[in-house]
Amino acid sequence: MNLLWGGLVNSDGTASGKSAVLVGLLTEAYAYSASHPEYDSFATNAVGLMSDHLLKDNALRHAFIEGLKPGMPYELVVYGAAQSGRDARFVVRLDTDTDRSIDANTTKVGDATTDAIEGPHPLTEGADYVRISFTPNAVQDTLWIEYLSDADADIAVLNGLQLAALGTDLRLTPGDDGSLVLSWENGASYNVMTNTDLMNGEWGVSVSNAVSPVTNAIPGLPKLFYTIDE
Repeated sequence: MNLLWGGLVNSDGTASGKSAVLVGLLTEAYAYSASHPEYDSFATNAVGLMSDHLLKDNALRHAFIEGLKPGMPYELVVYGAAQSGRDARFVVRLDTDTDRSIDANTTKVGDATTDAIEGPHPLTEGADYVRISFTPNAVQDTLWIEYLSDADADIAVLNGLQLAALGTDLRLTPGDDGSLVLSWENGASYNVMTNTDLMNGEWGVSVSNAVSPVTNAIPGLPKLFYTIDE
């Protein structure tokens, strides 16, 4: 069964424009109560996150995130509550769709395993979550996440996914004709935004869907601020 999350939101609650597909059985979603003997082994500062999970048990399970921006560098954080007998391996690929077919259009971008810490502990990278960085291209704009058991575990869990666009550095170079050249390296297109006063927060679009480099005439203003935005 596929479960579509069509309205993924940003950390501030606004729409992200991305969707996620979870491939598995709805009967494999679990939550531990405080009375469960393993409850005290969850990360003490993230119990709510780590005690709810999707379970992989003798069958491979997948999650997909669609609608990624080509050329934009991303960092994926995958949460999996590692416990005794419950280490999790996450294999992450870029693909063209969600057909779960490894072919010429599929590229592996990460392969990481959590390693259990026994007893109470704070949220710990490598034990409770892993980080994987990647940059989609114009063809491979779907992220394919497999969660499966490592060689020593009979089951594996997926507690959560966190995806962050890392952005890019904007460079400003004066042109020979008195213009200003804006450039960036990741190959993505952005809206070039300007503002005359950072205190008012009113940014206007100077160039829509621009590709680096962009040449702008410098207006007769005492100051003008530039940024790029999706």
